[in-house]
Amino acid sequence: MQEGNLMTIDLRTDRELGWTTADTVRTTISVAVAAVLLGLAWYLAATDGEGLGGSNAALMLLIGAGLGILFERGRYCFFCVFRDLFEKRDSRGMYAILVSIAVGMIGYAMIFSTRIPTPTTENVPSDAHIAPVSLALVIAGLAFGLGMVISGGCIAGHLYRLPEGHLRSIPALLGVLLGFGLGFLSWDTMYSRFILGAPATWLAAGNGYALAVLFQLGVLIGLGVWLLRFNPPVQGRGDRTVDATEVRRSVFFKRWPALITGVGVGLLAILAY
Repeated sequence: MQEGNLMTIDLRTDRELGWTTADTVRTTISVAVAAVLLGLAWYLAATDGEGLGGSNAALMLLIGAGLGILFERGRYCFFCVFRDLFEKRDSRGMYAILVSIAVGMIGYAMIFSTRIPTPTTENVPSDAHIAPVSLALVIAGLAFGLGMVISGGCIAGHLYRLPEGHLRSIPALLGVLLGFGLGFLSWDTMYSRFILGAPATWLAAGNGYALAVLFQLGVLIGLGVWLLRFNPPVQGRGDRTVDATEVRRSVFFKRWPALITGVGVGLLAILAY
């Protein structure tokens, strides 16, 4: 079904499920891909990722694979989520994003507190990307949003759509590479003019982790209540018999619930950090 510049596929999640030749082909390919990933992870662990990312390479590969599964099965694409919210008044995807932010934020705070018991603006957690907020961030956000609208998805969305057969993700991802190249070329100018000296806001600095977590949870809960009031989630069909066919339908055909997707993304993000 064509919708604007997006291609959506009717998966017919309520159709009768049998087992066809196409199912055999898809399953064989999936098992082969999983075997290759597990084998590569084993090799990276055995060799400490020599030349391929260091000792954490095996873990990062498995985390990346896990995120890919969650993104695809939960339809975790920022552009699609906002499109569904504004055009279809379907807020399921937004709940997944809010839950993943909440879970990740709590986990990060716990890790940060063990490394920096007294948070200050001069002493921020390493590799936490607590970056300066400046005009460059606004420009980048607008450029990224415009790119998502033109291409019909965010980077993660294109990455999981490509194996589904969405060939228009190929030029979109090529555009991403071109954009990264232009970004590297203009980085020195952007940094010196807009980023250097800009404030880096870290809520925990001066306020403590508990207050920062409570404030952020309050904002997320407020957004969730607003979405529940004005954009209630689409309700599924009830009175289903839970059997092997229904489990197969829920795992491989239907969109995963927002709670499962959000919690999974948040936990993998914590593990990655």
